[in-house]
Amino acid sequence: SDFGSDSERLNTTTHMDHLDQWTQRYSRTSRTESVRRSLDGMLSLTHEFEPERHSLEIEFQYETGRDDEDEWVETEFELLADDAAVVPADLMIEDTDEREREMTLEVDYVRPLGELGQIEIGYRGNFQTQDTRRRLDEIEQTEDGPNSTTTLRGFTYDETYHSGYVTLSRKLGPVGIQVGTRVQHADTRFEVPTGKVFENSGVDFFPSANLTYDLGEGRRVRLSYSRRTRRPPPWNLNPIDESTDPLNRQVGNPDLEPQYAHSFGLDVSTSTSWGTVRLAPYYRRVVNDWARIRTVDENGVSTTTWENVATQESYGASLTASIRQVNGWGGFVSLNARGEDRDASNLSSTNISGRTFHWSVRGNVSGTLIGGLGMRASVSYTPARDPFDISRTDFTSSDPTFVQLGQSRTSRRALAISVNYSFGGQGGRNRGGDGPMRGGPRR
Repeated sequence: SDFGSDSERLNTTTHMDHLDQWTQRYSRTSRTESVRRSLDGMLSLTHEFEPERHSLEIEFQYETGRDDEDEWVETEFELLADDAAVVPADLMIEDTDEREREMTLEVDYVRPLGELGQIEIGYRGNFQTQDTRRRLDEIEQTEDGPNSTTTLRGFTYDETYHSGYVTLSRKLGPVGIQVGTRVQHADTRFEVPTGKVFENSGVDFFPSANLTYDLGEGRRVRLSYSRRTRRPPPWNLNPIDESTDPLNRQVGNPDLEPQYAHSFGLDVSTSTSWGTVRLAPYYRRVVNDWARIRTVDENGVSTTTWENVATQESYGASLTASIRQVNGWGGFVSLNARGEDRDASNLSSTNISGRTFHWSVRGNVSGTLIGGLGMRASVSYTPARDPFDISRTDFTSSDPTFVQLGQSRTSRRALAISVNYSFGGQGGRNRGGDGPMRGGPRR
């Protein structure tokens, strides 16, 4: 694939004193042009062993891509103070050349264990490399002519991991049991233009378990647990300032650690003559969660970076009722609630601990009006204020130079109605009656 884009934007910055009088003011015009090229391919093999009913699947994927981007930022000063305030260069030119390559190999083997059991063994290997070259030229107009400063801000990132997993499943009457574990060895290497290298290597275990109980008559209960991880992307690791604005620095943290999530879920469902009802509460605890931290120094320069917070706990539930079609009409309604508690007490320089809670409702109804004329309507709502005053976000951000308190409420409403008409045939079926027609009914 090959595509490109261009953009232009204008930012105005004003400095004021304690009397709200301007001390400095300038505007920055930036123009960006970018081109993206990519190529990917896949090769797969599946073999069925009979009569033992074994199966073997092998899949290899290859992806490569290249991004080229040029940015010009011109500064026009309207009022320039005589103090030591930081100001941007008259002209900034940044050239970015980013190349990516990723290869993945997956092998999966499934073998029955008796009549009611199964074992699955697999391997997944992944190699990913990203080479980003970024050159920033800052040009100042002086009495002796233009003065240029060049900064290299790219990086090279390599990630290799090998993982093996095994999953056992067994049916014991109305009870279904599935347990498994995945072992992963990961190596990462991050290098900046100065030659400094940051490496990380380790082995992790990720267990999982599912327990299902069939109560009969369309009723089922499912309990699940899993442990997963997310590794920081290279942009979160780069310690070199990525911003072209000297008042708003953006730097990564090469010491950022992977985050680990423990997830517990319960799923209870029942089927009735008019439809199904499903209740699904969950709880998730994330250790070493990532958070964007912003600090401001005495010169008014803000620095945004990433840090690991102690823990983040999220919890919630969804209640969904699906109604079977009656006289050609059916639909569903769903009520969702979720909350988050963040503990960032491990950060000594700032405090971003906070708590959020939100709820929402959505629904859908569809059916046939007359003949081949059908209609579908959907609605969703997230309140800014609710009768119990519990849907809100509160946060506190502080450091030795400033304190920021915040509270936000979000309200969303959406309504969509669609009407379709089927010309001939029988809606979503082939004329030959061999099954569903691809793409659904003609409109």
